[in-house]
Amino acid sequence: PGNVYSQNMAADMKMSPEIMGQKMDMRMKMAFGMDYAIKDTTGGVITGDFKFTSIEMSMETPMGNFSFSSEDDGSNQNPMIPFDASKIFKSMKEASLEMSISKYGKVESMSGLEDMMDNMFSSLGLSSSEIAQARGIMEQSFSEEKMMEQMRNIEIYPNHPVAIGDSWTMNVVNAQMDMENTYTLKEVNDNEIVIEVNSKIKDMAIEGFSGNLEGTQTGSTIVHRSSGWIKKGDLKQNIS
Repeated sequence: PGNVYSQNMAADMKMSPEIMGQKMDMRMKMAFGMDYAIKDTTGGVITGDFKFTSIEMSMETPMGNFSFSSEDDGSNQNPMIPFDASKIFKSMKEASLEMSISKYGKVESMSGLEDMMDNMFSSLGLSSSEIAQARGIMEQSFSEEKMMEQMRNIEIYPNHPVAIGDSWTMNVVNAQMDMENTYTLKEVNDNEIVIEVNSKIKDMAIEGFSGNLEGTQTGSTIVHRSSGWIKKGDLKQNIS
């Protein structure tokens, strides 16, 4: 309790969808800075406040390029985008979520998402009816339940002892996808634990698109030995 753990996460996605016979190469980058301030560790459940410290997004498309950042003044807004995402990102930094995580990495509970949404919508100057409509749309993908599903990527620990070379499998099944994750303990030293990751992604769905996506995920995760906090992860997904 009292410690603050920070993480930076980055995703670089290259997509080549074919729309009406035309191939459209696109690239999207997203980066998040996050702090997790620990408040309590009773009974092996870690409870703390989770807060964004920075949010950035950029896209390269045949229709033009644009970028948004929580640190921008809005000058990068693309006229094709009907809102300034920088304002949304700034407002998300002003709210925090309370999150409880088990010692195995499972997110047990989350609260505060509604306050974060209120900040987001008020930053856009929407009317009460527009906020109600937007909230209904957002909650389809960003309810507390769905956010807890998305956070399951930190659930990496087996519930039994393992030695170097041992593997264990954990499945992530939700409305968006079915992912089978196989973890292998590769290395243990005084400060770090290295875990290899190999995953099969099945029946992945994207809202608004027909058909399913499948693929693989490979890479490694480095864990701080004494705290169990993920220090670094390098994961590569191939999805088609």
